[in-house]
Amino acid sequence: MLEQVTDLLVQKSGPERTAELLDRDSPGKVHSGNRVSAQQHAEFTKEEITQLRRTGTLLTWQEAGLLEPPAIIHGIGVVQNRKGKLRLIVDARHLNLFILYVLLH
Repeated sequence: MLEQVTDLLVQKSGPERTAELLDRDSPGKVHSGNRVSAQQHAEFTKEEITQLRRTGTLLTWQEAGLLEPPAIIHGIGVVQNRKGKLRLIVDARHLNLFILYVLLH
């Protein structure tokens, strides 16, 4: 997964900024773009976002009461399951690198 995230960050931020982002204990400021799949399924993406906003599940940062934009903005994408159903996803690969996993025996 580190290789995928590194490639993603290099595309979005460049090699020097990527090294800086990965050489820390917490995630740095990153605004990643949407996956190509969000564009390929643009109508579905728009409908899903509209529905999430209508139900209050998705808010703009201003609506959420934040005074400035968030430090980390993840892109979205669309995946398709085996039966062909589409699903909107958040691409949080960069943030996942900073999650501490604890194995319980």
